[in-house]
Amino acid sequence: SAFIFIFLQSQDNTLIDNKTHQGLWVRAASMVHPDSIDRIIEIATEMGITDIYAQVVIGGYAYCKTKTLPRSQYLSKISGMKYDPLGALIKAAKKKKIKVHAWVNTLLAWSLQQTPDSNRHVYFTHPEWFIKDATNRSMRYYSYEKWVECGLEGLYLDPSQEEVKNFIASTCQEIAGKYAIAGVHLDFIRYPGTLWGLNINDTTALFAGFEGNDLTWMTFTRYPQMSFLQRWLVWHYWQEAKAKETFITQIVKEIQNSIKDDLQNPGLLLSAAIFPNPALSHYRYGQCWEFWQKVIDYPLAMAYTTNTAFFARLLDYCQSKFPGSIMGIGLIWPEMAIEGNTQYFITRDASAGTCIFDFTALDTMLDRKRLLKRELLIDQALPDMNLRKFSNVFPDQPPAKLLIHTQSQNHNEEINGFWEFLSSLSIDQNHDLNRMGVEYQIYRQNLSNDITAFKNLDSQVFPIPCSIDAPPRRSAVYTFTDWNKDDTIQTINTALNIDEFKREGWFYPEALNELSRSIFEAKIDTIDTCITRAGIYTFKVSEIIPGPEKVSRNSIPAKLLPVYLSWHLINKAKKVIGQY
Repeated sequence: SAFIFIFLQSQDNTLIDNKTHQGLWVRAASMVHPDSIDRIIEIATEMGITDIYAQVVIGGYAYCKTKTLPRSQYLSKISGMKYDPLGALIKAAKKKKIKVHAWVNTLLAWSLQQTPDSNRHVYFTHPEWFIKDATNRSMRYYSYEKWVECGLEGLYLDPSQEEVKNFIASTCQEIAGKYAIAGVHLDFIRYPGTLWGLNINDTTALFAGFEGNDLTWMTFTRYPQMSFLQRWLVWHYWQEAKAKETFITQIVKEIQNSIKDDLQNPGLLLSAAIFPNPALSHYRYGQCWEFWQKVIDYPLAMAYTTNTAFFARLLDYCQSKFPGSIMGIGLIWPEMAIEGNTQYFITRDASAGTCIFDFTALDTMLDRKRLLKRELLIDQALPDMNLRKFSNVFPDQPPAKLLIHTQSQNHNEEINGFWEFLSSLSIDQNHDLNRMGVEYQIYRQNLSNDITAFKNLDSQVFPIPCSIDAPPRRSAVYTFTDWNKDDTIQTINTALNIDEFKREGWFYPEALNELSRSIFEAKIDTIDTCITRAGIYTFKVSEIIPGPEKVSRNSIPAKLLPVYLSWHLINKAKKVIGQY
């Protein structure tokens, strides 16, 4: 097919040849030795790479010269204090006419089990900058097991804080001012998930209990499959989470302003690694990259999948929302050379650029000769994971008693906003409506009914009185066993044979606590286990207090208040709905 060359014009009138862009992400660990630079350039040249995205800020440490951040302790231990990975890479890449971008991990501040070595690290200098979860607990005080169990990459800073925004922008500005880089590349420019970064108030307390776990993911097609109570929570989450999108965009704008002011490098580009699937980027992470067209020069879509048909749909979506998007090909599975090549040609055929994740995969995991042969899948029309049809939508209709309209109720603006939010989670709205077997107007009518019922339910649940029912609580003894990376069977056997417990505590029905949920499902005086991403808890419930005794709101400890309020609100709502 004929290729159409797309030239994307950046904010500073630099022409970016999107079609010929072939990028490569290089992680900091790959540059830690001075002699690694030649190997990076060798492979980049072999693969026809035009742009290298070199990770120079990771875990709150710098792999370059900067006063804003402490130098990586790992880098210093391996290669001493003088070696400058970014400077060395730029010098070597220039000889091969390869552009280098400074890859900055922005909001992800720490990712290791042990605490940072340097007392200059933000972990120690600004503990108040770390983000809080729906239970009002700061991530700064999470244990390693806690954030691993939550499926997180590490500890995040709070993007709503002005100091955090200035800190990240200053870091990018300093690097851009010191090095002859082609651009600044932002990563982890997002929230860690749905249950972090919410404004703590009586409404967001809804998400502090077990029900909050149901909101960790959402799609356009999932919403009508949910119960009425769950949809009520989604509606409230939409209203409360609008600010999260704004805070992320504000940081990107602040970085743009800081680096574009550099008169010594007027052609400096700003890019960002983004999730192409809006169900992730919009809903879970507050990363509305489609609206950054006047802020960044181009996004790099992390379209990591072995499903080539799904990759093609993500490609179409990205190009329709942000022309000039670069498609990231994730070579993160063994024996993925043919799929990677097929994705490469699909992208090229769409006149789009590519970026490979990552150098380590090319160097040690994959057969580059096979990649360079550019073999294609015989049948590119692989089964699409998103073709399943639904037999029933909106099966749990709002109770009739909550569908009574009043003269003051006019929900058109909210219906439009809620529809835009839910439909924005779809790569292809018409395709998904067809899968659900429902027309646009029917979906909207159900949203209208929902919102009427939600508002009437709110009027009976809020405000929260001064005296509320205490949630049930359980006392348990437990021991935690780390996963043995070399022998998972040994870990399981160890956990199953524990008969002495090292810890004890009281547990409440709170979100983001897998052990608590298992304890509430267990029988008293019976040894049981809870398997998590971090390891296995072996526990025994020793006491159960079912509740609900009345307690004064003012008497509740601050760290437990969101969980108490959540229990009160959810159970009051269930009574109104008629589930009790």
